[in-house]
Amino acid sequence: MDYDLRDVLDSVTAEAPPARLSADDAIAAGRSLQRRRRYGWTGGIAVVAALAVAGVMASPYLFDAADPDDAIAADAADTISAASAVDPAPATFPTLTAPFMYSIKGYSVGPLHVSDPVFATAAYQESIVTLDGVEKQKVTNSAGTWERSYDTSVGTVTVYRPGVFKPDKFSSGTPVRVRGLPGLQTEFEKQVFEMRVRDRKEFSSHTVKVPALAWQYADGAWATIVANQLLDTADPARDLLALADGLTPAAPTVARVPYRLGSAPAGYHLVGIGKFNPTNAGDSISEAYFSKRAVPVTNLTGRLTEDDLMPASGGGLKIIVTETAPAAPSDPNPHPNPRSPCQENFCDRAINAGYFAEVMDSRNRVDVVRKVTNGLVFDNPTDPTTWHDAGTIGLGR
Repeated sequence: MDYDLRDVLDSVTAEAPPARLSADDAIAAGRSLQRRRRYGWTGGIAVVAALAVAGVMASPYLFDAADPDDAIAADAADTISAASAVDPAPATFPTLTAPFMYSIKGYSVGPLHVSDPVFATAAYQESIVTLDGVEKQKVTNSAGTWERSYDTSVGTVTVYRPGVFKPDKFSSGTPVRVRGLPGLQTEFEKQVFEMRVRDRKEFSSHTVKVPALAWQYADGAWATIVANQLLDTADPARDLLALADGLTPAAPTVARVPYRLGSAPAGYHLVGIGKFNPTNAGDSISEAYFSKRAVPVTNLTGRLTEDDLMPASGGGLKIIVTETAPAAPSDPNPHPNPRSPCQENFCDRAINAGYFAEVMDSRNRVDVVRKVTNGLVFDNPTDPTTWHDAGTIGLGR
């Protein structure tokens, strides 16, 4: 399958990997936004702020660091300095007894904010980091009559379960202490893409360094924060330490989903679930990955990529639930499309007037996708109290 480079540009701004991003990595990451490409470049929906192109050069906000004003930066420095002045004892985190569970909650350190968990695998849970002053992502429909805004991530917090993470990729970093426990602080290289528009589109890239931190939040239990180039504060390294210091436990909960499968596809098992994968756009209310292949749950040196969760080798499925953007009457490819609900490697299905589900297959098997899509039994997407725990979604009613 061919991938639109605009997808790649969106993807690679989302999170830095633990090593230099290759062209293959960028293309693979672009798969996560195929749904957005189908909207944006077939007329159904367009990314406004994140992909705005004005004159000759693309917006510097998209491809370079964000530019919070001096007052915000000063406030961050003052708040973080105060937060780092003491070294309290480690917090106590509850033991998780099943896969796909959350045990942390959102918190803030000055203008930096860690969200409630948005995604989980059997080995870890994740939140996004946002920063005051960074422009939100805006999405509009083809008619210009509908618009939504979503938080723009400046980094990802990944909290691993005890005994599953090895900080090998951080080993050359500087030793630090967080609440009395050891950690390692380093920088990773990230490839940032730029786009110039003259008579035609021209793409180029350059490499930047982004801060990263791995630390033990409990004995033998590690967490990481990996920033992207939008974390533009006076002292990003110190900021990550302050965020690590503020990691906040919560009562355990299981990730929930607004549907159940009519019948579980033979051989597939759930490997990741949440509101959205932190490296994606954040405009889904539910995102789940199923794989026929075993996914690592021990000896992890970093978070699992979308290719890990949805492998082409062996087979992988992805189910997204998102809000429906009303399409213009002239739009030939609305989503969902009642005239042609299945195309390429995906099928759309309306839940109600406001939401729809999309099912994708990593091996372009439309017959598999159609069967899964037709078998979905939906809850009320606007009422999470009707949703099901991750462990029950494979059971038909």
